[in-house]
Amino acid sequence: MAINTLISEVTLDVYDHDTTPSVIKTIALDNQTRFVHAYLQSHGTDIYQPDLTANVTLTALRPDKVAAEVAGSVIELVPAGEDHEEYQEDEQGNPITVIVPGDPAIYGLSAEITQAMIAVQGIVLFQFKMESGNEVLRTEIFKADNGRALDADATEWADEYQGYNLDELVEKVDFIGEVIRQAVIGDISLDDAILETHVYIDHRLSVHDNGIYINT
Repeated sequence: MAINTLISEVTLDVYDHDTTPSVIKTIALDNQTRFVHAYLQSHGTDIYQPDLTANVTLTALRPDKVAAEVAGSVIELVPAGEDHEEYQEDEQGNPITVIVPGDPAIYGLSAEITQAMIAVQGIVLFQFKMESGNEVLRTEIFKADNGRALDADATEWADEYQGYNLDELVEKVDFIGEVIRQAVIGDISLDDAILETHVYIDHRLSVHDNGIYINT
């Protein structure tokens, strides 16, 4: 079962580049799970329909000033409305039926927010670019508040797993493995191997207070 992807939606202007940037949220180093869909407008209000054949690029600038890019696409964000009937009157006042076309589909831009783009915690800047032949058009910038990935920040890991000391677990597994090996090659009998294993477990483990404990 695959992880459900997260889609962030933004509205970006292709004329007013100095508006308050839209802000989405991400977490550092996530991979193939975060996408952004962009509705386009011009002059703050007018819907801007992108060229359906345009080559789309999403550029990111990380807090460490390293840039990353990914190819995007033009997608249908809002399907076209259905045609419907309206009753009107002609010039003589007679009722007539008129077919009114539905609203056209609204297209926008889509791209994945890649792992390279959000590798560094902090504010990441994003910008879409559309290219058709020699024509190039960029959107205003939007931002991602990119949260921490603790496993990326760690410089050292504890030597315990689920409360057990890893060295002790390795020692126990090595001992049992050696006992089994000796029994297999005939150095000791199977009964002696089982006895040694029981003695080891009795020495190293104790059971009390509804729990199993490793003796140190």
